[in-house]
Amino acid sequence: MKLLKAVFILNLSQTVVSVNWLEWWTYDGISGPNFWGLINPDWAICNQGTRQSPINILPEDIQYDPTLPELFITPGEVSGRVANTGHGISFFVDENDRNLVNISGASLSYKYQVWRVDLHWGFRGKPGSEHTIGGHQFLAELQIVAYNGELYNADKMTTSLPQGVVTIAILIKNGFNLNEEFQKITNSANKIKFAGEEMSIKGFNIGNLMPHTKEYITYDGSLTVPGCQESNTWIIPNRPIQISEQQIESLTALKQGTKEDPRGPLAGNNRPEQPLNGRLVRTNAIFHHHESVDCDYSSGFKYEINNQNSN
Repeated sequence: MKLLKAVFILNLSQTVVSVNWLEWWTYDGISGPNFWGLINPDWAICNQGTRQSPINILPEDIQYDPTLPELFITPGEVSGRVANTGHGISFFVDENDRNLVNISGASLSYKYQVWRVDLHWGFRGKPGSEHTIGGHQFLAELQIVAYNGELYNADKMTTSLPQGVVTIAILIKNGFNLNEEFQKITNSANKIKFAGEEMSIKGFNIGNLMPHTKEYITYDGSLTVPGCQESNTWIIPNRPIQISEQQIESLTALKQGTKEDPRGPLAGNNRPEQPLNGRLVRTNAIFHHHESVDCDYSSGFKYEINNQNSN
């Protein structure tokens, strides 16, 4: 990837200021999502691509596919680090442990090795998920990102290669039935207020982040950060996990910048929805109707994000 720097001349002082856009892209303003494709020529697909993510998933667009197999994540614990990246909170699996957790099944033809988990959330308790269901935005979204370990060797290379990446997007709602594994991430986040700070975690079970459901939606899309490569298969479980008000509140203290230059709050790190452009959205879910659901829409069938007994 080319390293493009924008240079500004300040007329009064004649001072030259260099900005490294690989570090300075944001979620708002002139370095926000609408400008990612203009900041760096290598990111042009962010503005010009036809299979971009995230999307608003309309129930009437989902096609039931009974041939979709069950999603499988290898059980087991890994070590890694939770980091404030300046763009969000991420858990990075130690390189030596990446072969321990594989994602397979679902709409995938290969096994994918998990290398990171990213968290997206909104401002001050407002909804901040990247994907939406029928226009309904959830409180937050946890993304388990894995690369194709059967075809490719390095995770950074696979982001631009066919079938290179799979991401499981777990939607998050406010509640009391908390996911213990997810709490390890939010507990560590409390100690990494500034960009570049990180905390080590051992014995982290990525499979335990998953909600208790075998049903999911899947479609082909892109990464939701620069450079928006269209090599990503998305899998969205048909049930959210829960986060407490205290956990969301703790995230409001995090900053985009360093201790010396804290900048603004580290929040609202969700890319706006992108056009579907006729892509196929499939599910293995058998549609039911319940009175108490987060999302329940009717257009010849029902689709739901089940909020009962989720953890």
